Amino acid sequence: MDSYHKILSFPQQFSWKPEKEHTAEKEVDATETIAVCGMGGSALAGDIIRAWLRKNNIIVHRDFHLPSPLPKLVIAISYSGNTEETLSCATEAREKNIPIITIAAGGKLEAISHETQTPFIKLPANYQPREALGFMIRALAEFIAPRHIKELEVLAKFNGKASAAKGKKLAEKLFGTIPLIYTSSTLAALGYNWKIKLNETGKNPAFAGIIPEIFHNEMTGFDMGRKTRKLARNFSFVLLEDTDDAPEIKNRMRVFKKFMESKGFMVAHEKLAGTSFIERFIRSINLADWTSYFLAHKSGADPENVPWVEEFKKLAGRSN
Repeated sequence: MDSYHKILSFPQQFSWKPEKEHTAEKEVDATETIAVCGMGGSALAGDIIRAWLRKNNIIVHRDFHLPSPLPKLVIAISYSGNTEETLSCATEAREKNIPIITIAAGGKLEAISHETQTPFIKLPANYQPREALGFMIRALAEFIAPRHIKELEVLAKFNGKASAAKGKKLAEKLFGTIPLIYTSSTLAALGYNWKIKLNETGKNPAFAGIIPEIFHNEMTGFDMGRKTRKLARNFSFVLLEDTDDAPEIKNRMRVFKKFMESKGFMVAHEKLAGTSFIERFIRSINLADWTSYFLAHKSGADPENVPWVEEFKKLAGRSN
């Protein structure tokens, strides 16, 4: 299946029913500190679950070693099952006798699960991690949000092609620029998702920031003199607004759009659509997928593979 059809069928991932292997004797205690250890696209599911459930005890950890203080449970999630940082955290959890759950499409994480008889969910194969986001959200929810699974299953009904035309238009506007994705702190995970989609699928530099903090520092970086004005003009802005955002946030977005447009910048103000927080979140991610896909095609890039990531992994492996 090519990138186009994977994006088109993305909503259907939420109808997938994971099978848990080596089920734990008791349910996960949702009140204890849980570290979701993952990298890149594999960690995005943890970001989304945390934002959706507003659970501060869920820590999304991107590093080689476990956070301090140590969590009560470690969920190691790696689409390939071979991500070095995630495997390191899983190994450390075993050494420290911290309960562990693994989620992967195979690889060493699956082997660890079978060896230790620890809970495991096997993901569908032949996807890039960012393309399997729905599967990974669904798998994580099976362990840490089982009471909310019906809310996810509803997402399978929305039309994955509905945002294609809008994404194509947005890609036209963003082409040739470095997009900065701005959101409220509540939607920080969404902004980061957009950034990663534009990076990996769109092969385009992109960064994310938080409102209102950026108004106290980052925006002044575009107040450049005559000799550096050309540098500033390479940037564009995407504002993602949710209906639940505070009135002050919404107002600052409107003012920022008018202000930056008056300075000659392209600003896209996207308001999330949907009846629930998780639906609005997922629909916006789908728009990010389409925007990134059409951006890649406009620039002649491959929207599927990430050769620089693979090349860097080989170089880093040889340097250890």
